[in-house]
Amino acid sequence: MGYEVTVAADACPTATQQQHEASLNAMRVLAGIKTVAELPADFGAAKVE
Repeated sequence: MGYEVTVAADACPTATQQQHEASLNAMRVLAGIKTVAELPADFGAAKVE
């Protein structure tokens, strides 16, 4: 379908850091993983500091 999916890693909390890392690792096969500050650049906007 041509979609590119990105997950904002710092906007997806879990109960533990271990769960967080495991969830992100599982999503890497389907999506790019970035921080909230990195996302605007994907849309041609300046990086948020």
